[in-house]
Order: sequence, then C-alpha cells, then structure tokens
Amino acid sequence: MNLNELLTTSRTCRRFQTGASLSETTLARLVDLARISPSARNAQVLRYAIVTDAAARRQMFGLITLGGALKQRPTEEQAPGGYIVILAPEELNAFGLMDVGIAAQSINLAANDMDLACCMIGAFNNPGVRALLAPPADLDPKLVLALGAPAEKRGLAPLNADGSTTYFLDDEGVHRVPKRPLDEVLIIRR
Repeated sequence: MNLNELLTTSRTCRRFQTGASLSETTLARLVDLARISPSARNAQVLRYAIVTDAAARRQMFGLITLGGALKQRPTEEQAPGGYIVILAPEELNAFGLMDVGIAAQSINLAANDMDLACCMIGAFNNPGVRALLAPPADLDPKLVLALGAPAEKRGLAPLNADGSTTYFLDDEGVHRVPKRPLDEVLIIRR
C-alpha cells in the first residue's frame, strides 16, 4: 500500500473480529515503529504499555468508551485483540502532545499496513487504566490504542447534511467518517 492508500483507508475501527487476539510480538513491532517516528525536539518522552492477556483485555474493554456517537456500541465479543497505551509525564507540554499524535498515527498506519485496524481512544477511565497497568509513578496514560482484526467496513463520506462531522453507520452497515472538503480547510496566501 502506498501512503495515499494508507491514509485513505486508515479509518477508526470500533468492532473487531471475535477471538482474534494480537501477540506481544505484533504490538511490540508497532511500538518499535512509533519509537523511531519523529519526536518534537527529539525529546522522546513517550513510553508504551501493551495489553495482550485475555483477562487484562477484558478489563481494559470495561475502562474505555468505543463508539460514543453510535446507537449500537461494540459488544465484548467485538472487543479489540490488544491494546497499546501511550504513557508520558503527567504535565506534558505542547511538544509532548505533538509526540502523542505522531506516535498514535504511526501505529495506526503501521497497523493498517499489517491488515489490522486501530481506534485511538481518549475516553477512558484514567485511574482504572493506571491501576491495570501499574506504570512508573512519573508516567500517566495519555491515549489508549485499541487494535485488532477489523470486523467492520469503514470509509470516508462527505460532511453530513447538517454540516456535522459525526461518524455513523450507513444503510449497509459501513462505518462512515465525514470529512470536510479541501476548499474548506485550505487557506492560500497569495
């Protein structure tokens, strides 16, 4: 897949194939690709925790919110096959926040290239995730990445008729993600 195809097809996935757990090796490979991605000021402040154990994955599923805008949220049978949690110092500056985004996108694109899917989750129970992972005291969970074999089709769509960007399931059950047109987001200074 070329970069254009990766970017076009790397849509958030909220339903994963039942029983398709991911190995520690697979998740570590994704972390390794995030590790070598650009880092603002090359500070490299991020750390990563992976969750592969079935019991821990069930516990993590209860600590996250998947598909908040959907009428039918994913069930436990559609839970992710593994998780990567991006950790960083609690008081993270703007450069560190950039790194979280860079790392998450690197993992998302790499997962897609491996025929996996990703959901970047900011809606999670921080104390619960912290208790599950038991990270060093100076690190705080910043973003949870749910990963697995996709059990849903995903695709782009034009903005909703009302102009909202809310994702939805279309009549065929395809998870659609509305995107603004280029002329609405591009500012040209001549």
